[in-house]
Amino acid sequence: MTSLTHLLPPQPAAGATPSSQDVDKMAAFVVLLHAECEHFLEKRALKVADDATAAFDSGGDFGRVARHLCVFPFIDAPKQKPDLEKMLSIFGNSGFGIMATTKTITQNRAEYGKLLNIGYQRYKQAVANNHGAALKYQFKLLTALGFDVDLPGATFKSRIAQLATYRGEAAHTSVVAATNTVSPTTLGTWPADLIDGFAKMDRGLSSLTTRKK
Repeated sequence: MTSLTHLLPPQPAAGATPSSQDVDKMAAFVVLLHAECEHFLEKRALKVADDATAAFDSGGDFGRVARHLCVFPFIDAPKQKPDLEKMLSIFGNSGFGIMATTKTITQNRAEYGKLLNIGYQRYKQAVANNHGAALKYQFKLLTALGFDVDLPGATFKSRIAQLATYRGEAAHTSVVAATNTVSPTTLGTWPADLIDGFAKMDRGLSSLTTRKK
């Protein structure tokens, strides 16, 4: 990610308007940085789902990730952001989970395996059809695994939201509105903030794979 900062133009003089060439450079930076975030999110989340499903299929535990894959791939993210935020304040939280007793799992392991496979296939389709890294996409890819999207921190959450907004403008407009609100110097700090957040996400997902519920 940090290597992408070479695309950014120099900081313009105070009060100066970026040239069209500088606007294009900033647009390229935003689009490529967002693509890197989206790629990491998809690849890392899918690996967790792959491992959890394979572990249960081979006789292992029906852990937190597997339990969530039996339910959450069938839940769509609310279209209204306030509703989504209400759900995310609970879903994925460490104290919230899917109950399944050891006895029930043992007695009905084949049925649990079938449901897990259906959810897993649906989850893989969600990853394949994913086109973003904003909160609603994190809901589909991370909360579906039992992950708390607040774990990477407030700065990461803010950067992802800003990046998603500016990426949309960069991809579909002249991005003048977007690039005029953020300076090249400020944009240059974003990769470090995102890397820090993704490192926390990576550690959290690794920890998630060992949780029973």
